[in-house]
Amino acid sequence: MKDQNDTGFTCAIQIHASQGRVWQVLLSPEKWGEAFGEGTLVDVVWEEGASIIWKDAEGNIGANGRVERIQPPCLLQLRYYDDVMPAVDASLGDYYEKFTITRSSENFSRFEVEVGGVGEENAAFHRKLWMQAVEQIKKLAEDADFL
Repeated sequence: MKDQNDTGFTCAIQIHASQGRVWQVLLSPEKWGEAFGEGTLVDVVWEEGASIIWKDAEGNIGANGRVERIQPPCLLQLRYYDDVMPAVDASLGDYYEKFTITRSSENFSRFEVEVGGVGEENAAFHRKLWMQAVEQIKKLAEDADFL
C-alpha cells in the first residue's frame, strides 16, 4: 500500500494469543484507544464502506474515515479524510492504517499496523502513539479476563 512518496511506518509485535483473539481486541478500540488520549471513543460498524469516527472525551472529532477492507481474522484497512468534518463529496485523504494479523506458531500471532500518509513532520509523534496502542493490544489479547 505504501508508495515511495508516502511518509509512514510499521509497528509489529508477537502476541501470545490466537488470530481470533487478537482480532477481537482490534475490533474493540474503546479498550486500547486510550493510547491516543484518555476517554477516546470510537463510532464504527465493522463493515466495508462504513464510517469510523474517533472522538475525544469531550466528543470532539479527532479523525473521520472509512473502513476500506475487512477480512476477519487477518486484515483491517482504514483510510481517513484530510478534514475531520469533510464535505459530502470529499475524497478520502492519504492517511491510512492497515492492520494485519498472522499466525506465527501454535499459540502466537504476529500483529502489525502499517500507517501511511502521516507526513514527515508527524511521523515520530504518530509512531510513539501507535507503539503504545500496539502494546495495549498485546496486553489485552494476552489477558484471559478480557472480553
